[in-house]
Amino acid sequence: MFCRYCGQPNQPEAKFCAHCGKAILQQPAAPTIPMPPMPADTAGTSTPRMAPPLATPVNQKRSRALLYIILAAAMVVVLIIGGGIVRNITSSIGIGSQSSGIDPVPAGNSSENVSVYGLSVKKAKFYDAYDVGRGAVIDGPPTDGTVFTFTIDNKNSTSKEVIISMKYQYQYTDNYGEKRNATDEIESNDLMSSYSTSGKVYFAAPNTKQTITAYYPAPSDASAINDNAASDSSIDITSATITNITVASSTPVLATDQIETTLKPGKDGHSVWVEGTITNNTKDKWRSATLYYEMTWDGYPVIRAYTDLQYLAPGAKKDIDDGVILTKEDPTLTLRPTYLHYQIDDEQIDDE
Repeated sequence: MFCRYCGQPNQPEAKFCAHCGKAILQQPAAPTIPMPPMPADTAGTSTPRMAPPLATPVNQKRSRALLYIILAAAMVVVLIIGGGIVRNITSSIGIGSQSSGIDPVPAGNSSENVSVYGLSVKKAKFYDAYDVGRGAVIDGPPTDGTVFTFTIDNKNSTSKEVIISMKYQYQYTDNYGEKRNATDEIESNDLMSSYSTSGKVYFAAPNTKQTITAYYPAPSDASAINDNAASDSSIDITSATITNITVASSTPVLATDQIETTLKPGKDGHSVWVEGTITNNTKDKWRSATLYYEMTWDGYPVIRAYTDLQYLAPGAKKDIDDGVILTKEDPTLTLRPTYLHYQIDDEQIDDE
């Protein structure tokens, strides 16, 4: 008989513990387990063997304490692992990150307080008129290609020039007629846009965000960029990422909503021209200026459209009258300025 308070053994008939003096609660006798027969030389009445005593209260307390320790340790492990999972989940869906209404800018996509983000690609058709405003001819169907769209955010109080490097993924058909995936690199000077000079440099006005559309003609022969491509295969660009941007100081730039102009398209038969006025709404003398604009012809963009200006004083207004010849009568045209950059005339003229 064991005491339920101190766990020490006592005589079966004891009513009080000989060790701690507490009253002993009588327990029913434990069942006996028959023993196998003894060998012949020790035959006789076998003494029944008692079953092992049940767990004592002290052992039960120790077992519970051990169980609590194991459970607590398991909970700590779960919290640590769970915390990492939660952090990964919140990071992947943007919870807890800066909420500025724009995509987070990966490393390499930000320099000198200028960031580029929101890059997307899709197929497009467009016309290339490098000399729009100088009598260029737009003829035939639009060109097949890819349009890259992204946003430049200039947080500086001065204008900037931005050059962008990208890596893009594309599909092509090899000489066995099978579709293949490949990767290539491209820079902004390989693109065409109404926001830049030949697509090489993008101009960013101070403290502005501007969404840029830049076009890339699809090579008629994919083997020109991939030796494994069939000669009649074209490339299909599926995705792209910005790998690096280079930022430099620029001559002053005016964004779309800062330009004071009445730019509009005019047309007469096969002739289409750009007309209107532009006003120097700055405090600077413009020795020269270039006004870029987006034109569409029957819904397709006309790329690299711009007009040059010279010698415009602050507050002065100048007429714009540039022409472009089209081969199609009565096209549907739209026109919208994208940005203007100018050279400041600091030269002082002294009257003699």
